[in-house]
Amino acid sequence: MRYHLLDTLGVSLWMQRQESASLILHPPLMCAPCLVLLPYKLEENSEEKKIFTGMLSVLKLGKEQLTIAWAKKPLEKNCSLAIGQFIKHWLPYTILIMGEAFAQTLLNSEMSMEKMRKDIHTLPSSNAWVQMTYHPRELQIDPKNKSKAYQDLLCLKQQLLRETL
Repeated sequence: MRYHLLDTLGVSLWMQRQESASLILHPPLMCAPCLVLLPYKLEENSEEKKIFTGMLSVLKLGKEQLTIAWAKKPLEKNCSLAIGQFIKHWLPYTILIMGEAFAQTLLNSEMSMEKMRKDIHTLPSSNAWVQMTYHPRELQIDPKNKSKAYQDLLCLKQQLLRETL
């Protein structure tokens, strides 16, 4: 069942857990408090993966508090409603979207990363608080944005603290 739903949306999961079965049991699908969405799977031992791991360490979340998902293929325009409806069943408190183009597609927006980072967003059909930040590849290309990404992650961390208290 879960693989059919994931395949329908073209989403793969990378679970930061020892047992993947503990993440998704039966409908409704459950998610950790923080869902991280990436446009593609990061390669093991890559510079992107090292940057990503460093970014996640800022959040200081345990493995049970974090779910990471990525798209198996480029997303189509106007997919945000379907993905929002899918994610609402996972019940995350917060969602972190990494990458400008990916965020624009998910939010059905043409705003720049600078504008998206400064506003609070929700995905259609999902009540989760959404934060955007730079993708590790974007930070690798333009390291001056690392301080902005750090601020985004601190903002997300504060929101998570408010939601889980």
